Amino acid sequence: MNINKMKLFDNLKNIKNLMNLNILMCYKKLLLLNSIIYNIGSIIIIGIIFFHIIAIFLFYIKYLKKIEKKIKDIIFGISNINLIKGLEKTKNK
Repeated sequence: MNINKMKLFDNLKNIKNLMNLNILMCYKKLLLLNSIIYNIGSIIIIGIIFFHIIAIFLFYIKYLKKIEKKIKDIIFGISNINLIKGLEKTKNK
């Protein structure tokens, strides 16, 4: 395999080649409403994002307080482990 060092250096000097400016110029075409409607991938991603937002709201409404209560119970249990062990010993006797 033979590598032409001058050609490689010239390719690295060309900043447009490194940054792919031609690809960055076409973002306007990508974000047009017409292209979003006919692109099945974007429709699927929008559906996933919409479902995710709904799931976040449902989590905060229903389950956040339950999880906070469980965490407080665990913290209480860890901080008072000796008290809990003493209660278990008295129950066993």
